[in-house]
Amino acid sequence: MHLHVMRFGVSEASPEPAQPYDPHPGWPLRPLAQNRAGTIVTHDRKEPEVPTPPDVAKNLTAEVLKAKVALDETIAEAEKKFWLRIGELSHSYRGAQKDIAAALNVQRDSVYKNVRKHSGTDA
Repeated sequence: MHLHVMRFGVSEASPEPAQPYDPHPGWPLRPLAQNRAGTIVTHDRKEPEVPTPPDVAKNLTAEVLKAKVALDETIAEAEKKFWLRIGELSHSYRGAQKDIAAALNVQRDSVYKNVRKHSGTDA
């Protein structure tokens, strides 16, 4: 015989211990998770990771390096076009280089040096 303890007192005695609530009595419990093959995966056991073959990793690294080189070349070409155009604009009128520097929020000397660097001649 068990006593059920309530918050403000003791309830009537029951002949059996209370059972946990089961919303679907008699149904089997579902697994925690299943992988693609249908194997039950629990939280304490993981599937073994398949090691990546070395040639796949080398190919991936090579492709990433190719993409990085292409990105760097594209950025360098865009910077060159930008500074060549700034060089043209800096000769628009007297004081244009100072106005360009103010618009870019840099010093006038920085505009001069970048134009000279990307054009190969003095601005």
